Amino acid sequence: MHRLVSLLAVGLLASTAAVVGVAARARPEQKAGTHVEEMAAKAKQIGPGATVKVTLADGRKLAGRVIGLSDTDLRLLATEGHDSGEHVIRYADIASIKQKGSRTALWIVLGIGIGILLPIGLCAASA
Repeated sequence: MHRLVSLLAVGLLASTAAVVGVAARARPEQKAGTHVEEMAAKAKQIGPGATVKVTLADGRKLAGRVIGLSDTDLRLLATEGHDSGEHVIRYADIASIKQKGSRTALWIVLGIGIGILLPIGLCAASA
């Protein structure tokens, strides 16, 4: 019984470390600079081909796939709503840009699952 509790504690600690590591990677680093530079860096980090949600400075929202990037703007193929089609959006006009379908939640669940199932498997194997 004592061994089971020890193994479960080790598994819990391992899964916690995995979740903290994934969460730390998920947070974008704050960079010094203007808003335009931040939006350009974020768009380039997301990269062409990614599915994104863009909120414009005027409040409009566009969702679609990034089809091109330059130093001053991004090209978006909007796939939802009445604004469907290709848009060239200046970084200065972007309030926020978020990648859709991020896998952060998947990695967190995977880390927790391994942290719980690994000790159980080890206990069953040693019994």
